Amino acid sequence: MDAACQDCHREIGWLKTERRGLHAREAGVRCATCHPDHAGTDFRLVEWTADSITRFDHRRAGYPLEGGHREVKCEGCHRQANRVGPAARMAPAGTKPIRWT
Repeated sequence: MDAACQDCHREIGWLKTERRGLHAREAGVRCATCHPDHAGTDFRLVEWTADSITRFDHRRAGYPLEGGHREVKCEGCHRQANRVGPAARMAPAGTKPIRWT
C-alpha cells in the first residue's frame, strides 16, 4: 500500500530519499498507521485536535525550534507561500494549502 500512496504523493518519496523531514525519520512506519485511506476530495489526511498542532515536537521532523523560532506562532512559517522547493513542486496537482512547508 505504501508504494500506491507514493505513486501520487511523490513529494513524500523524495523527502524520504533525501532523508528530510518527519516522513524520512519515520521511514519504517507504514502510511496507513497515521493516514487512513482517502475518502473524497475534502478528506483530511491528518486529523489535528484543537491544540495538537501547537504541541507538535519539531525535533521529530529534524528541525528543533530553537532561539527566536520558539517565539514564532505556527502560522508565521506554516503557510502556503512558504511551500517552495522540490518537494512542494512534486505534490499532487490541486493539493489544497496545508499548514506545513
